[in-house]
Amino acid sequence: MSSIVSGISIYPVKSLDPVELNEVSISERSLLHDREFAIFDENGKYVNGKRTPEISKLRAAFDLDNYRIELKVEGDETINVFHLAGENLSLNNFLSDYFGYKVYLKQTADGSFLDIPVYSGLTILSTSSLDSLSEFFPEVPVELMRRRFRANIEISGVEALWEDKLFDKPGKAVEYQIGDVRLYGLTPRARCIVPTRDPVTGNTYPYFTKEFVRFRKNSLPENSLLPEYEHFYFLSVDTYIPDTENGKTIKTGDNIEIIGIRSLEEFHI
Repeated sequence: MSSIVSGISIYPVKSLDPVELNEVSISERSLLHDREFAIFDENGKYVNGKRTPEISKLRAAFDLDNYRIELKVEGDETINVFHLAGENLSLNNFLSDYFGYKVYLKQTADGSFLDIPVYSGLTILSTSSLDSLSEFFPEVPVELMRRRFRANIEISGVEALWEDKLFDKPGKAVEYQIGDVRLYGLTPRARCIVPTRDPVTGNTYPYFTKEFVRFRKNSLPENSLLPEYEHFYFLSVDTYIPDTENGKTIKTGDNIEIIGIRSLEEFHI
């Protein structure tokens, strides 16, 4: 069975809408522009989907060539356009008015606004996994399931949960390649409260976590090492991108090849 990249998504502002691409460059152990910006409150804490369900109702579109963002509130057709580069008082004021308290948009050059583990440069997930989950939760269309789990790289041509092949026991990494980009699958990605919420309204799906765990246990692929981890509320794989890959490109249609197992001690992470 041939595994290929079928989708690429980056999230220029953490917790806001994605940009879908046909190709993406590697930059600073991350995907270029992914989680380049994040919203913070006055205490320096993220304003994100974990803490703030209202963020789900913000719709965002991006012009990254010109560093512009268009924002509107779900249900309101008014489009507000702002520049992203540098501190933008009008953008901060718009966001503060929306959330009802003072917030700030901050920028990083190295993708470090991705959640823990910070050494994960991208997440990878199969289309079949999303399809199977949408069948298990028939009230959630596959496109909304995709927005709940927010993976960067989507793969097709494989069975559901095939991505479990891209992690090993704790302390080990799976070396694999997308096109000519060498990558290391580290761990299954533990999920938070975000997938339990509708990505448009922020409303919580009752018992989502409990039902998801039941799905994960009952759908466990043969030889999956997920039971080596502490629970079953995992989906997608955290991937480390070494400095040697900076400047390379991942494209839709690229093949994925598993190479072997490495020790995490080699990467000093």
